[in-house]
Amino acid sequence: RFPTKNKTSLYSIYHLGGMTGLSDISDSKDNDLEALFSNKKHDDYPNASGSGSPSSATNNTFDMVRRYLFETIRGDPRLLVTAIVVITFSVIGVVTVARDLNDYGQLQRGTEVISPISIGGHQALMTKGPDDYIFDGHIDPIQTKTMSLFSKLSGVEPHGGERTIFTMMENIVDSPAPSTGTETIFFWEAGGVGSIANEICKCFPINMATTFGNEEVGDPRVLEPHVMDGNLCGLYNVNLGTHAGTRRAKDLGLITNVVPDFISSPFLPEIASLFTPERKGRIILVVPNTAVRIRFSYDHLKRKGLFSGSMLEFVSSDHILANNYLTHILSGKWGGGVEELTEEDFAVAVSVLKTKMIVATWADNRRMVDFITRNQQWDQSGLNCMYPPTNPYSIEQAQKAKTEPRPPPPEKTPEEIATETAVRLHNYYDDRLFTILAQQAQEQAASIL
Repeated sequence: RFPTKNKTSLYSIYHLGGMTGLSDISDSKDNDLEALFSNKKHDDYPNASGSGSPSSATNNTFDMVRRYLFETIRGDPRLLVTAIVVITFSVIGVVTVARDLNDYGQLQRGTEVISPISIGGHQALMTKGPDDYIFDGHIDPIQTKTMSLFSKLSGVEPHGGERTIFTMMENIVDSPAPSTGTETIFFWEAGGVGSIANEICKCFPINMATTFGNEEVGDPRVLEPHVMDGNLCGLYNVNLGTHAGTRRAKDLGLITNVVPDFISSPFLPEIASLFTPERKGRIILVVPNTAVRIRFSYDHLKRKGLFSGSMLEFVSSDHILANNYLTHILSGKWGGGVEELTEEDFAVAVSVLKTKMIVATWADNRRMVDFITRNQQWDQSGLNCMYPPTNPYSIEQAQKAKTEPRPPPPEKTPEEIATETAVRLHNYYDDRLFTILAQQAQEQAASIL
């Protein structure tokens, strides 16, 4: 017997028993559940239209369910709560799977997938479809191993999160770990700022997959390196600066079937997800300060026809590349474009930076190439090719520069002042992250590089 105050909790059990309406439970004899579930006849209860009874073909089944539920719940009323919880989460699961399948179908068809927490025209960090071929800050969730259709059901945060970013980095070697000579260098062009890959290609006879690979060369069904005029390196016939190119690289077995000596791309989740336990990657990050990096991102978007406004309009907009981009990517905060970041997100980004990346400022470019050359056992003559011995004229000019005072910088225009202010306001966490990055670069220059 249940106390009167718990009668209304019978609604779900009543529906499980096959009823489509709720009778006046308070009229049950002495509040006796047995009277409700077994003594009353089906005809005593209205159906959805208010009259009649459930189909006679299902009456026996319903009766069995009611009797089973009654006997079970009478033995342990706590099972009622358990049953309700299970049913509730089952319904949520079905809805979630349906939504994931719908999103997947839209991505496959190239239509937009609009995030419920989208902002402006740059809704989610997810790619908006195959029309967005060129890197513009979005990621492609179909490519990343942790962004499966059933990611939410399996416990992974929707559209990214701390667990996602660390799972994605499983096959990236920790930055302090000594080189085994078997990992592949992945130079992350964070924010589309460019790479040293072009200079490396001119001086080292290695095989590379980069953002300037020509997909029209060779057999499109396979990935193969081709030496182009003026280069020493072999460039794989794939462009890792586009969504289509990174998808093609994955489909044709980049890393699993074909292992380059060097990879360069702005796509962090997509490329990091390609590495395997047998063939791990090592991430190299060389970036300027936040303001310069955002300027380079702006130049990249303008050059590719992806942004038509001024620099001030760009840094004042909701574009992900102008709003704490590094913190968003490294924290796994991928779901809603420019989201509200927290100190917890920042801590995750710092942890990923410190444990998974070898970093350097632009002033340490040569030291970074020297590190790569030694660890990957490349031909040392390539280093002198990239950085030829300084000529006497350069030494003379350097000495002259030290003795002669520099002219004062020109006065800034109101637009330049407004641009600098907007960069600071929109990139609070990235400015802090760069301070940590610069400190890490000094530490790694002394211990690793």
